[in-house]
Amino acid sequence: MATAVVDSRPIAVTGSDDGMVRVWDLTTGQQIGDPLTGHTREVWAVATAVVDSRPIAVTGSGDAMVRVWDLTTGQQIGDLLTGHTREVWAVAPAVVDGRLVAVTGSLDETVRMWDLATGQQAAPALPFPAPVHAVAVAPGGELLVGFGWELACLSPR
Repeated sequence: MATAVVDSRPIAVTGSDDGMVRVWDLTTGQQIGDPLTGHTREVWAVATAVVDSRPIAVTGSGDAMVRVWDLTTGQQIGDLLTGHTREVWAVAPAVVDGRLVAVTGSLDETVRMWDLATGQQAAPALPFPAPVHAVAVAPGGELLVGFGWELACLSPR
């Protein structure tokens, strides 16, 4: 689950085992609009960010795909972010070198970084010795990666 603000109201964005992404009004507890559809397997990872003044959600799925959604319109933005070969279990938005990116981790034992303005992979995939279950970017730009039973902290320099 991830949270954001859309049209001045707090929302939550959730994934589910039916492949749907749902948006919830946190004030009323009601679902907003129809589910966001496109993933063909479970949605394991959800994160939110703001790109060009519009709230977005980034989702990762058991179908090995990453999708970016406009939370104002409920529409997918751009093409699928493809490259992972197994389930995507982790997503995290971050600002790297002044641009908004999504960092994704997968059971294919890689971490990938996507430029959200272009929809292109922003750097070569980082290999890990075990499936990646968690990713986060610290305020100083360090990349934290949970893989297997380990945690790595990678410096941006």
